[in-house]
Amino acid sequence: MKILVTGSKGFIARNLIRRLKHEGNEVVGYDIKDSEYVDTIDFLTEFDFDGIDLIYHLGAISSTTEQDILKINHYNTWFSIELFKAAMMKEIPVVYASSGSVYGNTMDDGEYLINPLNYYAASKAMIDMWVTQNMHQLKFAVGLRFFNVYGNDEQKDDMSTSPIYRFAEQAKETGVIKIFKGSQYTHRDFVSVSDVVSSMLWARDKANPGIYDVGTGAPISFMDVAEMIADKYNATVKFVEMPAILHGKYQFYSKARPHVPLMYNTVEEWLKLN
Repeated sequence: MKILVTGSKGFIARNLIRRLKHEGNEVVGYDIKDSEYVDTIDFLTEFDFDGIDLIYHLGAISSTTEQDILKINHYNTWFSIELFKAAMMKEIPVVYASSGSVYGNTMDDGEYLINPLNYYAASKAMIDMWVTQNMHQLKFAVGLRFFNVYGNDEQKDDMSTSPIYRFAEQAKETGVIKIFKGSQYTHRDFVSVSDVVSSMLWARDKANPGIYDVGTGAPISFMDVAEMIADKYNATVKFVEMPAILHGKYQFYSKARPHVPLMYNTVEEWLKLN
């Protein structure tokens, strides 16, 4: 297969591309960070979609603290919708990255309402809404709501590194892991990037069109994660104040529903192997 991967320089995409190439696929990567196209508009108007068998759309501004709503709208919402329109015209299947952040803080009581707390999450909710309304016109579309992704090949210049990566870097560099006060009460669903990639291959091969949660379904606290990493690197844990920019925009609990029939590793299992 000839597969287009957007956001190809990003953390998840790098892992996906390695798996796709291992399968023997031809991968065409597009990333605004390193592209012959000046902007996403140029890419959409100049790229030759003929011969593309599948699109994995991962490109986005993923920072949950981004305050430029016009930038978010352009690079996340507008670009996604226009890319999907191109896929619609060429009858190309699409698997794209949504986010568990669209639920905000509605998961603790099991409601799973669309309640984004920041512009990034709002952009993902808008894209999901558009896909749902236009699903009948797309050849094939699957949205995957990734929860807190971590794992191999995270890098400091990735737009949003996981707490697991940041805690490990702090432990190795300073011997002190800094976490927000109250982190023992903040639970997230952490899912390894290798499991995320497996979910993306499942979406391509076995899923029905639709939007699915991707996570372990077993949230753990930031405190538990910090202590596991502290034990691994013989570090200590220090509490710090949450920055004001995160107030009202922070998920205190997330838990994916069991939409994808795969077995996922826990953070503890992953840390033992890496």
